[in-house]
Amino acid sequence: MNFIGVGVPEMILIAVLALIIVGPKKLPEVMGQIGRTVREVRRQASEVTRPFTDEFDEIKDDYNEVRTDLTSAQRQLRDESQSLNRELRSTVGETKKVIDDAAIETSARLAEAGESVAGPGQPSKVVKMQRRSTKRKLPVAGKKLDNTNT
Repeated sequence: MNFIGVGVPEMILIAVLALIIVGPKKLPEVMGQIGRTVREVRRQASEVTRPFTDEFDEIKDDYNEVRTDLTSAQRQLRDESQSLNRELRSTVGETKKVIDDAAIETSARLAEAGESVAGPGQPSKVVKMQRRSTKRKLPVAGKKLDNTNT
């Protein structure tokens, strides 16, 4: 047991000294006065600290509320970010597929026309080729076909 930083042995020593100094007749009266004084000091200390404790509790509650709101907002932002990431990856994948399909279709059309396209991973330049079956060249965009040499 510890009372105001004073342990049991110290309390016994104080009681013995009080008994010797005050005497056995006045000891109960003095102890009662000391008890009342201690009780009054505690009450006044409580009155002084109560407003601070109440204000601290309010601040603590406000802090916890803000912390909860921030945690919720953080969770919501993380979920939205992950959702947008998934959607972006999906869109990029779909776009790549559309581009690849268009490249395959373009290559097929050019092959039918006697032209070729550079392979995958290379620049997509159209390379004009001569048809092997005839000696005439394919028309170039914007120029008319010269039929005089046929």
